Amino acid sequence: MAVTDTGQEAPQKLESSIVLDTAMRIGWRYKGTLFLLVLCLTAVFAALSCGFGLLLPSSFHPNGELNPRALVKIALYATEIFVPMLLQAVLVDVYVADLEGRRPAPGSCLRSAAGAAIPALAIGIVIFLAVTIAGLFFIIPGIMLAVALFVAIPAQRRDGGGVNVSINRSLELTQGRRWQVFSLVFNLALLSGIAYGLLMVLLLVGTQLAVKFPDFALTILVAQALGLALALPFVWLLWGFGHAIAYIELRRISEGPDFLAPNGHSPPPPCPPPIRS
Repeated sequence: MAVTDTGQEAPQKLESSIVLDTAMRIGWRYKGTLFLLVLCLTAVFAALSCGFGLLLPSSFHPNGELNPRALVKIALYATEIFVPMLLQAVLVDVYVADLEGRRPAPGSCLRSAAGAAIPALAIGIVIFLAVTIAGLFFIIPGIMLAVALFVAIPAQRRDGGGVNVSINRSLELTQGRRWQVFSLVFNLALLSGIAYGLLMVLLLVGTQLAVKFPDFALTILVAQALGLALALPFVWLLWGFGHAIAYIELRRISEGPDFLAPNGHSPPPPCPPPIRS
């Protein structure tokens, strides 16, 4: 791809602080749209997984009665796996729109999700299985495989192609920069761990308080539900933006600042580059 010289220096490395700062800034700017997006995707995948769960014997008690707890677990597992996968593809469109000065609307995000669903989930499932199997036998190689394939889903959304093409594209973009990507993954995992830790404290303390003060059990349950409704979208959006912004920044590093611009006008950088001595 030809790159026009605009005098704007491309970054030389993937800075996890820049990725995280950009993710927080854009996430807050479009919080209403993104929350609605996560809510819609969660509802769709929860409904589909519950429908699939009705076909499983484990969703019923031994006497043949429906087991709602089992369906809730199936829906939670499905949304925790599939919604973050699809968000990677949608949020790369959101980020590119923001770079180009366009405000993403809820309708455009949902259309993006519908168009990206099959390829993004296909690639995500392949990566999930590969990393899981590798991690069971070789923990460190499994982590590095996840790092090498970190931008495969955003690459498919922007570059097109099938599973093999997208995986090769991710391997190409992360080549020589995998420790930088690993640093980003570590920071994302750290922030996610803090969010999940706070959520677990809320659930455990709330359960104990509900036992001691049964009159406030409903209020405590509502507070727990609100905590869950805020923590999960935060973590999913954080990881989704992490993948999406990392892909764009790796493209910027590899191809120069004009790689998104069809007319030679480079998009603005996500934030001012760090001052180097």
